[in-house]
Amino acid sequence: MNNLSGGAVGQQLSGAKISETTMKRYRILKYPWHTGHDYELVKLPHDFFFLTETHRNWARSQRPIPSQVTWVPTSDSVETDCMILHLDHWSFDEPAKRFLFLRYRDSYSGPKIVINHGSNAVDGMPSDVLATLVEGCYMVCNSATALRYWGMEQSRHIMHGMSPEEWAPTNYRRPEVLVIQPYSSAHGSVRNIAGIEKAEQFVPITWIGRDVRFDSFAKFRH
Repeated sequence: MNNLSGGAVGQQLSGAKISETTMKRYRILKYPWHTGHDYELVKLPHDFFFLTETHRNWARSQRPIPSQVTWVPTSDSVETDCMILHLDHWSFDEPAKRFLFLRYRDSYSGPKIVINHGSNAVDGMPSDVLATLVEGCYMVCNSATALRYWGMEQSRHIMHGMSPEEWAPTNYRRPEVLVIQPYSSAHGSVRNIAGIEKAEQFVPITWIGRDVRFDSFAKFRH
């Protein structure tokens, strides 16, 4: 894994700018995860192959499927250079997430990059448990804080976001607050649902995913 993390893929993941004329175009296998995250990820100048054999789906109402995404039925139906897997701090306690991760961690023979969407700053998986799960893989965290708290070797962090040219700036004329996250009591302590409910006493708040849903990316974005 050292040669991969120190080469073009590792530098791309760290945010370094590399000329496309000198960078190898990698063939990357993965399964759908957070659609907004996947949508930005596939803008990297590589070829992405998404698996259809899992319970994870692409939310077309949140983002369109980019033309550079190729769907494949199984991991052995296409030749790839590496695979991206996904974890968060609840993966050890959520059987579907854990099974999906372990399935490909153990069956895919090439280099594996784990994108860790969580942090052990909240209740969930401790670092020693995570270490056993990602052994032999290279890990990417979503923030410098998460990277420091996990304390894993062979890891780094990326500050990711959305492409600003795709999102028109607001004129602040609409007098309401939008919350774009699932309403979940299980994750409430992390997402401060109690604080949002308290704020609803003073300002109108619309929950995207609870109060209103959209059937297209254009409506979702607007």
